[in-house]
Parts: sequence; structure tokens; C-alpha cells
Amino acid sequence: MVLDPPFLTYVKPSKMGIMNGRFSGYWTYQKLLADYSAAISEAFRILKPGGILVFKCQDTVHNHALQLTHGRVWLMAEKKGFRLKDLLVLVAPNRLPGLAASHGRQTQRHAPCSTVFF
Repeated sequence: MVLDPPFLTYVKPSKMGIMNGRFSGYWTYQKLLADYSAAISEAFRILKPGGILVFKCQDTVHNHALQLTHGRVWLMAEKKGFRLKDLLVLVAPNRLPGLAASHGRQTQRHAPCSTVFF
């Protein structure tokens, strides 16, 4: 089973923006975590023994703090009964510190995204 849920926070229907126009999301990070937990529970319920869940998520910044969502998903899944098989962290090349100056940024402050496999 593959899950690729929304990852944006501070998304209101009235907000207009490129990301908000293309993707759905959550107003609070707590709601995002609650939905992720419910999805993991449902996946565990319907997968046959030995089934594999691939859960794609993205670390995010919420309330000016880095939220390591991939770690939280990992812990939620283990608590539900899944066992970690592999972990892939994908780094966007345009967010690497060496390239940041060419994009008007001086330093990278947060990791861009993660994908977790169970």
C-alpha cells in the first residue's frame, strides 16, 4: 500500500498561492499528525500479514520550528505494529547550501523532504 497524504500546514481555503492551489493541506500540524495516525491505523488493519506500507511524507516548518515528520511517522507506525524496512531521505538540489546563494537564500535552515518505508 502506498500513502502520499497532504503535507502543507497553515492552509485555509481562502488563501491563494501556488502551493495552496495545487495541494490540499491542514491548518494545524496537530491535525496533520492526527490524520497520519488514522491512516497508519487503517493501513495496519487492512494489510495482510507481511504486507508493506510505503508512507511518503515531508518534513515541514510549522510555527517557525522544524517538524521532523518522517520521525513522527516512523514512531506512529512502530506503535501500530509496523516494522521499519527502509528509510529514504530525498534532498532537493535547489535547497542545498552551496546553491542557496543563486536562489537568493544565504543558508539552508531545514531539510526539504523525507519518505519512509514500512
